[in-house]
Amino acid sequence: MNPIQYVNKYAFRSAPGAYGLCLMLYLASGAQTFVSLKFTEYNINTAYGLLTGEIRLEEALKGILFYAVLTLFFMFLSCMQTLAENKLLLKLSYRYEKELNGALASAAWEKYESHGDALKIQDCRTKSLDVMKRITSGSMRLMGFLPLLFVYGYFLLRINPAILAVYLILLFGFQGIGNRLKYKTRHYWAEIKPYTQKQSYFFKMCGDK
Repeated sequence: MNPIQYVNKYAFRSAPGAYGLCLMLYLASGAQTFVSLKFTEYNINTAYGLLTGEIRLEEALKGILFYAVLTLFFMFLSCMQTLAENKLLLKLSYRYEKELNGALASAAWEKYESHGDALKIQDCRTKSLDVMKRITSGSMRLMGFLPLLFVYGYFLLRINPAILAVYLILLFGFQGIGNRLKYKTRHYWAEIKPYTQKQSYFFKMCGDK
């Protein structure tokens, strides 16, 4: 099982209800974007229809009211999404810290005397939870990105298939560049982390003196 699968399984077990609700709301964000783009398209077509006399004002107002109600509904869902994600991360943090503190309390004291083990314990206490929360949020955003890809692809395809092709090439190209930069950043940090930890330790010792 890779780390992403493990973290998402751990998050689901920490808060099944919040995880499922958050996932559904992220998937629903594609519908929100679709309604927003269709609302913009409708407003432009309605303005042109009013100028040319093809659409009556009453019909235009009914359509605008319909899209406005849908927009308010999706704004409510967006607030629910934020609350569900916060609840999920809080329960994930509580479970992880509880299990970590229990494991550290039962560890032999010799573990804390070893410099290598002490560094691993420090990493677990300061980095692991933050990484797990980022993976969980990132997985949700990735699931929400998939329907957005189809929504934008639909509108771009209506304009010109060539524009859709250029959009996909740029999207995945910049995604690859971003992943390479993240990898290099993590690699550089892994090289200097032991020195920064030692520096922080010595500065703390000097301050305590």
